[in-house]
Amino acid sequence: MASQDYASDSQDEPPKPPQRKRLPAWLDHFNAHDLKILFRCWAAIWICTILIFIQPVLDSIGLAAFLGGILLFIVPPASILFVYLLAALSLLLGMCLAWAWGLLTMKAAFATRPDSTTQAKLGALQQQAVAAANVTGMAPVWEAQILIHDGFMLDARVTAVFYVMGCAFIYALARLRCANPKLIVMQIFGTIVTDIFILVGPTLPRYMASLASVLVKPGAIGIGLGTACSVLFFPQSTSYVVLSQLERVIRMTDKALDSTRKRLADQSVSLGELRAARGNIIAVFKAVQPTLAFPPLDFSRGRWNADDVQGLQARVREVMVSSLYLLDFHIARTRAAEKHEEIAKAQPGTVIGPATEKEEYEIGRRHRLESANLMNAFQRPENAALRTKTRTTMLQTTSEVLEVDSRAIKLAAEYVNAVNSCRWIRNLLNLDLNH
Repeated sequence: MASQDYASDSQDEPPKPPQRKRLPAWLDHFNAHDLKILFRCWAAIWICTILIFIQPVLDSIGLAAFLGGILLFIVPPASILFVYLLAALSLLLGMCLAWAWGLLTMKAAFATRPDSTTQAKLGALQQQAVAAANVTGMAPVWEAQILIHDGFMLDARVTAVFYVMGCAFIYALARLRCANPKLIVMQIFGTIVTDIFILVGPTLPRYMASLASVLVKPGAIGIGLGTACSVLFFPQSTSYVVLSQLERVIRMTDKALDSTRKRLADQSVSLGELRAARGNIIAVFKAVQPTLAFPPLDFSRGRWNADDVQGLQARVREVMVSSLYLLDFHIARTRAAEKHEEIAKAQPGTVIGPATEKEEYEIGRRHRLESANLMNAFQRPENAALRTKTRTTMLQTTSEVLEVDSRAIKLAAEYVNAVNSCRWIRNLLNLDLNH
């Protein structure tokens, strides 16, 4: 009687058809939005890979032409154009800063070696290259390059300056990354370029300003291809993404009203569905927050400016908070009903006391038995009928209000979608709003 009276909210419903199995959320990317991003990233990487197999292009870029493709894997054009430009420019900034510091290091390092020593080593290099060419039959220039890369021009003073100044720059980049984790890309590629100067710089016979171009050139080409694909293939501005996410939040708030209708109609509502709906609303709304700082700086066209978008976000937040309060109420009621059912499973005639040999000991057994007896003591037969009558009355008086609220949510979501989808065709937007 107790469970039927208090927990009538969770009465049995007709069996629902089995739901279709779906992939986990972290693996389910077979939708139009994710496929567009996949195509954009694939196009940029494919074009950059094709450049490796074109001999004139390979000769112009250098042996590190593959770096452009690797860069697109590390910083793919998968986000908003402006956000991708910030990440790409920070990457280029790190490479260029390392290049500039490397040139200063090279000047300082070669200044520590006297000109007389340099000329003597160059003369010895020329003689040894000619002798090696006579033995191998190769060109003296080629033999001289082999000797240089083998360390013929190494000098302890030059190597020490390269190492100390290079490590100082790497430490500075690491400190910047600790201060601002968003500079991780700048720190990684700045360190890579600095490594080139530390490894190759001490072996050079003279000042070479184009040393880092072997990495910067393919990196710039990769960033250019990523930017071009972001503009040509399904471009997205910050305001477009924000409005799309706000539209999702608006549509998801209808779940609270739907749960209210089911509860008033004496239909059971799954606790897992309520918690999932609450978590999804919060997750989508949190995803909007990082991008709200970019609309004033973004390149976009539309009827709403940055202030309009931020104003809409404030109104959506109010609606979201109200929906979360309603969902929290249903979650609490559902948990209470389930808890009451668990307590009611205790045998009414069970004696409160220590567990016997035939009974298994359970933590909280005495508490549950006392709670069940207390609920039975306060139970009245007319409560079930009174609760059912109250629920029916509330359903009749609030059905129209709930229906109007659902229609308002749907209309608001359609309005945001119309504004966000018709940026270039104003007549089409006016037609959608009139309907």
